[in-house]
Amino acid sequence: MPAALRESPLSQFVDGRYCASCGIGFVPASLQWVPAPGNSTQGRAACLRPDGAQAGDHAGYLRNPGPRPAFSRLAEHLWGADADIDSDGDSTHPEDAGWTGLTLILRASPDRQRVDVVPVSQDPLVLAIRSADASLAARALGHLQEHAGGTIERCWPLA
Repeated sequence: MPAALRESPLSQFVDGRYCASCGIGFVPASLQWVPAPGNSTQGRAACLRPDGAQAGDHAGYLRNPGPRPAFSRLAEHLWGADADIDSDGDSTHPEDAGWTGLTLILRASPDRQRVDVVPVSQDPLVLAIRSADASLAARALGHLQEHAGGTIERCWPLA
């Protein structure tokens, strides 16, 4: 060992890697997932998706959003006013601004054109926005943040 380096004062080792999704640096292995083949993060891990997302899903998180736009407005933003969609969620009526869970699927392309919004924390409220299509996830996240406010996070929980 070079003289300039001293023994570490810690006697424990932490298993982890660099997070390719958020770039926050070292993330413990307990907070990571390894992407499925074909969804390269250049051999690096990414933060764990506590929202039930599948490996290969692209996700972002919206922390402390205010009232959300009606779910139909998010679908209209993503696919247009005349899009044939399927939806499911916890809104109590079509204009409900208090929903926290939502699934939108474009019926013409159900495998790739699906967005899920899932609450991963209630206090503070944190919504995971995920899709197999990175562009779709980013557009949904941006639209929700523009209309509901809040802070966009790339990983949750924050490390």
